[in-house]
Amino acid sequence: MTIDLSLPWVVNYTFEKFNLQLTSYQFFLFISLLIAYFLLRYLIVKFNTMSKIDFDLFYGITIAFIFTFAAIFTIVINFIIYSPVTVLNNLNKYVGISSFGGMLGIFFSLILFTKSKYKVTSFPRIIDSVIIVGFLAMGIGRLGCFTSGCCYGVPTNNFPYVIYHKHFYAPINLKLVPVQLYESLFLITISIIGLFLYLKLYKRIGIQILFIYLVFRFIIEFYRFEPAHVKKYLFFMNIYQLFILIAILLFLFKEVIYVLSKLWKRKNI
Repeated sequence: MTIDLSLPWVVNYTFEKFNLQLTSYQFFLFISLLIAYFLLRYLIVKFNTMSKIDFDLFYGITIAFIFTFAAIFTIVINFIIYSPVTVLNNLNKYVGISSFGGMLGIFFSLILFTKSKYKVTSFPRIIDSVIIVGFLAMGIGRLGCFTSGCCYGVPTNNFPYVIYHKHFYAPINLKLVPVQLYESLFLITISIIGLFLYLKLYKRIGIQILFIYLVFRFIIEFYRFEPAHVKKYLFFMNIYQLFILIAILLFLFKEVIYVLSKLWKRKNI
């Protein structure tokens, strides 16, 4: 199976009347943020987590935090992977938006907002809503990565592959694993399933979805291209996998402590 991205629409959309050029990445990013706003607003109102006015402020703050932390995180990671000199000499290529940085932005936005004067009736509910909707937005955003050629996969002759032409990020005329597409489909699928469970069964599912995604992301990173010296430096992992592994171990440690505490309480009843 071959996906050939040589069509001009995947590169950019030009609106001559407004002298505006919109890349496919920006297009999918805009769509994802638009869907996230209305869906998250619906969930917040449905579960009476906060008022509509407070939500609008929360969403604006969260978006600002997402892009700020995502940009900073990307620069810091590229400093580690390459070198500060290499990154600073070619900022257009190495400055981007990292999903992990965006997650950090969401985390700090939640802390800031819930500790402020604004009323949040259920912190767990808002976490579940943000995770489910956030992953759906990420899935749509990954389609932008796929069409733009960033975050591309390793060369392959065995997998279904994608071939890029005249792209700024990905190598051209080379068969690559479409990891961005795989991740997009996975995120959209678990988000839809999570949303169904959340609405129909009122199950708190956000943290479980986050854990499933971390495991999937750890595996898919083996098929994402990274410079060879990074993998040697981190043994069999790239730097993202190192962060993911730490997060998975912390999650498992928390669950073990929770189970042991429950068993201890039963024993002493």
